[in-house]
Amino acid sequence: MISVGNKLLIPISSVSLDGKYQTAVTYNGYIYVSDDYGDTWTQKDSERSWRVVSLSSTGQYQTAVAYNGYIYVSDDYGDTWTQKGSKRSWRGVSLSSTGQYQTATANSNYIYVSDDYGDTWTKKGSIQSWYGVSLSSTGQYQTAVTYNGYIYVSDDYGDTWTQKDTQSWYGVSLSSTGQYQTAVAYSNYIYVSDDYGDTWTQKGSTQSWYDVSLSSTGQYQTAVAYNNYIYVSDDYGDTWTQKDSGRYWRGVSLSSTGQYQTATTYNGYIYVSDDYGDTWTQKDSERSWYGVSVNQYI
Repeated sequence: MISVGNKLLIPISSVSLDGKYQTAVTYNGYIYVSDDYGDTWTQKDSERSWRVVSLSSTGQYQTAVAYNGYIYVSDDYGDTWTQKGSKRSWRGVSLSSTGQYQTATANSNYIYVSDDYGDTWTKKGSIQSWYGVSLSSTGQYQTAVTYNGYIYVSDDYGDTWTQKDTQSWYGVSLSSTGQYQTAVAYSNYIYVSDDYGDTWTQKGSTQSWYDVSLSSTGQYQTAVAYNNYIYVSDDYGDTWTQKDSGRYWRGVSLSSTGQYQTATTYNGYIYVSDDYGDTWTQKDSERSWYGVSVNQYI
């Protein structure tokens, strides 16, 4: 083991392969973790109104947020969780590759950033109906979206934010470098950017989009629509192909290569894919699934 400050780092030689570690959360339920590419899932922590979860590149560091609750962090692959921050209506959270930089969003509140693995949090931005947030691998580039509002981008680790575009945004995802970004709007379209979130172009079709996730390069992308289908893209979000069946999709997450993908359904099951989202296999049990995160081992 290697110790850096008060953080215990696990040697690279013993770290998982891309997509091996996965964590999903349920609303008014538990956290569930997997270390076998989403094949089996183990219940963790306590019943809370979980919303979303995010993993570091290795999967060692994880952060989950609860609506009208707190932020919870783990440094042991999701085995145990520690309460942090203050009680708020948390909506989104995202981690940098190492897990050092983290950003969380709250409804009718501010953006909160951390540079110490989620131990302490600092208020940034302004009061908005914040929803999703996503960080580049280093944490330098960050994008957060608001419902019935704007996209906001940051190039200084979340310290300052600049307003861009406007829709009823729900989710957003960044490539490893932050150059490629995709955001989804509820009862609207998919929007893509190839200039670090400065300008956005409409793609796909009007759907009740709920979440989106990008591979490390941004080439592979998957978006899910509530009471609709999964849609996949292999050309940086330019064109989209319908997959699987109409379900109450909630969350989706891709491994670094995009080969491994996991999607969640509300009052349904977890679905996993090992062929870039082409086919999907049902896993675990019927639960009120919300967010999911797959480790992007770069």
